[in-house]
Amino acid sequence: SYADRGHLSASLRGSKLSLDRQQEAAKRAHLKLHKTRREVMRSVKEGDLIRVRSNRYLQLANVSYPYAHPKLHKLLNQLSKLYYRHCKTPLVITSLTRPIHEQPRNASRRSVHPAGIAADLRVPPYVCRKWLRARLTNWESQGLIEATRERRPPHFHIVAMPHKLNAHKLVKLSESAPSKIVRSRSQKRKIKHRSSHRRRSYQS
Repeated sequence: SYADRGHLSASLRGSKLSLDRQQEAAKRAHLKLHKTRREVMRSVKEGDLIRVRSNRYLQLANVSYPYAHPKLHKLLNQLSKLYYRHCKTPLVITSLTRPIHEQPRNASRRSVHPAGIAADLRVPPYVCRKWLRARLTNWESQGLIEATRERRPPHFHIVAMPHKLNAHKLVKLSESAPSKIVRSRSQKRKIKHRSSHRRRSYQS
């Protein structure tokens, strides 16, 4: 049965359950895992995958197959516009659809990149990284995406949940306010320490 996120907390750490949800999303949308370049291009011709193009808000970096499922395509457009509004720089995408026969060695055997619903995002500088992490965490907590902060190589891996992303939800994503930045206890202590240090400096 489908492991619906619902009440589960979002952490961007990745897990077996997250992989389960990603694979189940592909099955529920009746998506095939493309094995070869020919299969990918056939899906593009049939309209099952849409070309993702660089623009003012979004930039592709060495993406071999710049195609995505229509729902992921729309989600990336919305996310990139929100990101640009906050950071004044384009959101960088480093990978989209990848056929099984061209998956990198470190790719999971359960990857849904071959289905066209996954994208890898370049990790941005600190301030923008905090915003992006908070946004992805917020959307993941709503069950709209699955997101993981990968380390090797460093990137944010996101997977669209097609059955959750209807037209109304996609419109609401573009209208939503920036997510509140969630800080850890150590970050809060550092901020408190800096604030007290400034007060002492002012008093001296």
